[in-house]
Amino acid sequence: MMKCCLAIVSITCCESARVSVEDAKVDVDWGIPKIPQVVSALPIAAVPLQGPLKAIPIQQITQASGAALNAVSQAQKLAEIAAKLKALIEACKHAQTATDTGKTAVETLGTNTAGIHKNITGQKYEPLFDGVWQQNDMVALKSVDVYLGIVNTILQSTGQLTGVTGALNSIIEVLTSVVDLLTSVSELTPAIGDTQLTTLQGLSNDATTVGSQCDAEATTIGAAETKLRPVLIKWEAAGSPVQKTTVVAQNFKTFQTGFNDVGKAWTSVKAFYDTKVKPLMDKIVLEVAKLSSNVNSYQLPR
Repeated sequence: MMKCCLAIVSITCCESARVSVEDAKVDVDWGIPKIPQVVSALPIAAVPLQGPLKAIPIQQITQASGAALNAVSQAQKLAEIAAKLKALIEACKHAQTATDTGKTAVETLGTNTAGIHKNITGQKYEPLFDGVWQQNDMVALKSVDVYLGIVNTILQSTGQLTGVTGALNSIIEVLTSVVDLLTSVSELTPAIGDTQLTTLQGLSNDATTVGSQCDAEATTIGAAETKLRPVLIKWEAAGSPVQKTTVVAQNFKTFQTGFNDVGKAWTSVKAFYDTKVKPLMDKIVLEVAKLSSNVNSYQLPR
């Protein structure tokens, strides 16, 4: 799933890149896939955009999940039942840490999505991002550089969404591994409580589906930006309204498909957070809390 996104989101660092080298380093530290930079056709000083997206602690989620899986693996090797239970309690502890960090990640996704929306409305660029572009919407385009900067930020946000869904899936993998082991040891099976493997599999499927959808939207956005950039620069360089109109008329299909593809993808990305990623996180929180409570409180039969 991540292969497509990582191909799209690789960074080429150069002096004219929108995101500074320092910002790129922050993203690496937090495990955010790098995103291709939009090379500015105008001086950077002319770009009145908000700062870079807030970093997402994806790597910390996967590290905690990895520690949990290691604890489960250790439990599988132990012969003594009480030792197995102790190792599973440790696994649940790491799963809880991953979940707490996941909540922070999802909240930050919401902040970033809201920030992009605020930037679009602040620039009064809504007609350019609604997915139903018409030629007279070009009146709203004050700066090609600003528009492309927003598109690049949407691409970054889409990469973050993909990364988070993958990290959340690693938490679900931990829960599944714990339940599998509890099921295989009759003395520990009651600690499962009412956790259902089918429920966990459903959550995993949801995470995988959203990740694949984000990959697809990132591909669409990247392709649209590539098509739009040359004609937008040509349009902005045109010396008069008549010349600008001519540029649009000569490249009408490119403008229409490019703006519409970006707008529809942005609409989907916004919806992913509210309708899929946040509800998925909420369900994971409940499942981790439920299973952790059962495992921690379970008393072995005497």
